[in-house]
Amino acid sequence: MNHPLATLPTKTMVLGLTFLAACTLIDSPVTGESFSDDRCWKVQGDQRKLGGCGVRIPPLAKMIEVNGMILPIGDIEQIHKSTFPYLLLPKGTHSIRFSPNEKPLVVKIDEHFRDFYDRLRRHYGLPKSVDDDRMLEACVDALDAYRQPFLLNIHGAYYALQKQRPEAIRKWKRALRLNPTFGPAHLNLAVALLSEGNISAGTRELDLAEVFNVGDVYAITEAIWNIRTQYNLHSDKENKAKFAIENYLPDGRLSTKDRRMVAMMRGLSKYPVDPGERAKILNNLAVYFTSQNKPQWACEFFREGLNELKAHRDDYRRLAVEIMRHMRDACDELEMQSEAAEYAKVILRLKRQE
Repeated sequence: MNHPLATLPTKTMVLGLTFLAACTLIDSPVTGESFSDDRCWKVQGDQRKLGGCGVRIPPLAKMIEVNGMILPIGDIEQIHKSTFPYLLLPKGTHSIRFSPNEKPLVVKIDEHFRDFYDRLRRHYGLPKSVDDDRMLEACVDALDAYRQPFLLNIHGAYYALQKQRPEAIRKWKRALRLNPTFGPAHLNLAVALLSEGNISAGTRELDLAEVFNVGDVYAITEAIWNIRTQYNLHSDKENKAKFAIENYLPDGRLSTKDRRMVAMMRGLSKYPVDPGERAKILNNLAVYFTSQNKPQWACEFFREGLNELKAHRDDYRRLAVEIMRHMRDACDELEMQSEAAEYAKVILRLKRQE
């Protein structure tokens, strides 16, 4: 460890809060610091242009080597199926390779991610609680936090504090669909699965949390150790941590017809210049999945439509309200009442801003 931990659980804490307690406690956010969607995006953006805290894993990566050590990850090609695989690194200069024969990439990180993330957590009231009003504000700003594993992980903690485990798990899985290297979401998911008695899946998530915690970038090393001790999961074997994207996808397998529809509509969505038109095409794809009685997949594509609206500043609120209504209805159909109520509140906030 590079620094002492102010608070450290000796046993697993309330579901989803292990990481929250394991982070270093620092002062409240500095005056004027913004925690908008753009700020979160820059943290996981290209560090050479935006001052990010890591490096994006390229589509053709065969391995991940950091400072001469290859991360023990099995089925690495699965990572490319996620939305935005971005490896966060600790402050300092690092030598990175994604293929055995390539020249190492030198990456300089100027900010400790854990410092930023702890300020973000404290902004939302953690670890004692989550400020519901600020969380809804973030959902409006990020349009359902489509690109933000940070916010989704915190939102999962919000549901965990309300003792709503299924809702918390869904948020953490969504965070990992976006960025499969985000260690805190793996850790929280591991605690949830282990507490349910799913030792195999919980161990897998714990292994992934440890592998991606490069240089203790998330300050969760001791928390992982404590959980392994509690569940007697220590081992001398050096097994590869296996990432499989299907562990984080919505329930319900896609048929050949479904996959063809996705390929066709996603392809069409690339052509319109106007982001509002692209959002409408993805919205129609989501409506198709609603008609196929696959509302969770519908919500996935509604979120992709919301993401397109990020660039549609003139009329995006009206279109976002329409898409959010579809998402609310889909959640109602799934009897996911908490999320339906969440989207209803976001709709009200968006309408007030019109």
